[in-house]
Amino acid sequence: MIELTDENPIQFEAFLQISHGVRNNYEKLTLEYAHKYKMFNVIQLLDHTWRQMDLPISSAIHLNHCLAELLGKIESLEELVQELKKVDLEEISGEMMKKFVMVFMKF
Repeated sequence: MIELTDENPIQFEAFLQISHGVRNNYEKLTLEYAHKYKMFNVIQLLDHTWRQMDLPISSAIHLNHCLAELLGKIESLEELVQELKKVDLEEISGEMMKKFVMVFMKF
């Protein structure tokens, strides 16, 4: 059972609408709720939806497909360094770090 402890009921209601397919205004806060409540289907939905948008890498850090596509567009080591400066490296998972290292090794 999930204990609902959110302090922002309006944003949480929007999250619930998206997770049930009622709404299609995908906000970044939705991703945070999806991770908090371990709703992997919502994370996957956001990953595929945001993949079609031009997001900064720091916004796509918890989205596998989206991050991989964005990293594939990096053309130089300097560009990779600039993107890494925008990311809290302590926060990212091992899988995400592997993606960054793979791009680094390419250069």
